[in-house]
Amino acid sequence: MPRVEVTGHRGLSPHTQALIAAALRTELEPYAGTETELVGVSCLAGGPDQLFARIVLDLGGILEVVVPDQHYRDGLDPAEQRGYDELLATAKHTERLPFIESTEQGPPGGSSARTTLACVHALRRTTIQTPHIRLARHREAIE
Repeated sequence: MPRVEVTGHRGLSPHTQALIAAALRTELEPYAGTETELVGVSCLAGGPDQLFARIVLDLGGILEVVVPDQHYRDGLDPAEQRGYDELLATAKHTERLPFIESTEQGPPGGSSARTTLACVHALRRTTIQTPHIRLARHREAIE
């Protein structure tokens, strides 16, 4: 069963999101309809994470979610919260990490990155040259 994760940036333009969605679909389509089930692992952040989760589901895959902290949803904008809620409701498995909130010094971003990376076969990373705390922690876990 192929297990894939995507990490990327929030706050992308609609044009950039469309490009990322097309690239993700191209990458994931070979797994659709195979004898093994495609599993997407995500924290469901806005942007590429939610795009990825929707594409996995569109292709008949299943979604597993890692929730980095108890207040994670609160850090998303209202549109991202709606997407988060919709996608979380479809998850076959949800792992909630034991942290209250993410901080610049705290481990949740890094911990969620290590948790998701530990259980995937492939990682796709979208990189935009804008600093972002969660992406930085995830990048550290990848490297």
